[in-house]
Parts: sequence; C-alpha cells; structure tokens
Amino acid sequence: MKKSKITLKIGKRIIQLREEKGITSEKLAFISGVSKNALRYIERNLSDPRISTLEQIAYGLNISLLELLDFPKDN
Repeated sequence: MKKSKITLKIGKRIIQLREEKGITSEKLAFISGVSKNALRYIERNLSDPRISTLEQIAYGLNISLLELLDFPKDN
C-alpha cells in the first residue's frame, strides 16, 4: 500500500522538532510514553501512527498536535 504524502512527512517532522529541542529519540519516547521502537518506526516512515500517538509525541515535544503537523511548504 502506498503511503500518503502526510504520512511520509510525519517522521521527518518529528526528527526535525526533536533535534531542534536537543532531545534524543530515547528521551522523547520516555517523556511521551511511546515505546522507543514505535517512535523509531514512525521516524523512519515504517509505521502509520494513530492520532493519539501523535498527540503523545507532541506532548513529549511540548508542542500542540497542530504544530507537529505544521509541515514546511514544499517548493
């Protein structure tokens, strides 16, 4: 099954925000309550996360879900 454009952007966005905040994937997993493996799969676009999981990740990043999903505009 082909992944949607949004699904493909989520992993990159999480990595970008996590790195901007100086947070390792292990720390984000702990803070957000998402398993390390689940977070790694999401970051690598190997998993289609549920909205509830994205909410947990946004909480771990101390941002809103809307900010997490605010993707940079493509050229």
